[in-house]
Formats: sequence, C-alpha cells, structure tokens
Amino acid sequence: MGLLDKILGEFVRVIEEWRDRGLIKGEDLGNPQKTNLHSYLQYAMIRAGEIADLFPLLECKIRYAIVLDPREYGLLKKSRKRHSKKVDIAFFKEKS
Repeated sequence: MGLLDKILGEFVRVIEEWRDRGLIKGEDLGNPQKTNLHSYLQYAMIRAGEIADLFPLLECKIRYAIVLDPREYGLLKKSRKRHSKKVDIAFFKEKS
C-alpha cells in the first residue's frame, strides 16, 4: 500500500466514523457553508497524515523552486509572478 493510499484510506475512515456518530450529516456534504465541514475535513486530513507517519502543518506557505510567470501559461492579463502558494495542509516526512 502506497503512502497516498494510506492517507486516503485513513481520511475516509475518520469521515465515516464521524458520520456514524452524527457529527457530519449527509446534508452537510451538500451545503458546507452552513456547517464547519471545512474544519472537519482539515482535521481528518491531519489525522490521516499523522497515522501515515507524516508531520502535518496547517495554512502552510510553499515556495516554488522556480518563479512562475502566469503569462507563460496563457494568463495574459495576469502580470504578477508567483513565488509561493498557501495551502490548507502540507505534509512533511522526516528523513530516515
């Protein structure tokens, strides 16, 4: 089982457990703005990463190895170059 499969499997397990307990309802999935669904999903990803022996960080800024120019990708009206991207959750693995 690969790392991604392990994370995904654990994520699904956590979400299903919360659905069984009534923390997340079916209608929550269709209307996430009225619930804390985003927070629940973030926490489930954090737990999944921890179980896969990864170190999760919230709201992490990831720097690109090279600066991206949007015009090179067909976004002609965008002139500001991109140096980084902020992500909800980043996972790091300790070197062994």
